[in-house]
Amino acid sequence: MKRLGRDEAEVERLLRASRVVAVVGASGRRGDPADAVAEYLARAGFEVLPIHRERAEVAGLASWARLADVPGRVDIVLVVGGAGVDGGLVAEAAEKGARAVWIARGVPAGDGEARVEAHGMRLVRALDIVEEQRHTEAAAGRPRRRGARPAAGGTDTAGGGRRGGTVREEKQPSGGRRSPHRRRR
Repeated sequence: MKRLGRDEAEVERLLRASRVVAVVGASGRRGDPADAVAEYLARAGFEVLPIHRERAEVAGLASWARLADVPGRVDIVLVVGGAGVDGGLVAEAAEKGARAVWIARGVPAGDGEARVEAHGMRLVRALDIVEEQRHTEAAAGRPRRRGARPAAGGTDTAGGGRRGGTVREEKQPSGGRRSPHRRRR
């Protein structure tokens, strides 16, 4: 088994702990590589929030004009295009509680990169998030759905360690009486 380096392990932990990804610089044009990244991440179980100045639909997802307009917390701010990372974007990411600013390959260096770590966030540069996500899922043994809940009826799609792959809720006895579902020995 391959041992992960420190940076690789940190990226893997970041991806496993993250659920919400804001994609800054997506174009909204069909076939654009940045839009393909947003679409992949959505299929992988992340909640993807595209950021597009004109609020164009990106990969079938509604977009936001600015990162500051996004309601709630964001785990990763992924910069895929545009003029790079500026101080304003870094400040908005910090306000949203982002764990990391991830700058995709080919995005020019901006003046805000030096400020990322000063705001307590991790800077990931020149790594392909799709490749890293695939590696993380392969290392885990199988893909998992982020934020997924068991289906109705008490079944757990992950198996739950019981025969048949289901988890049943057991009724608690009320008033000190034995449950009718409990076997007598």
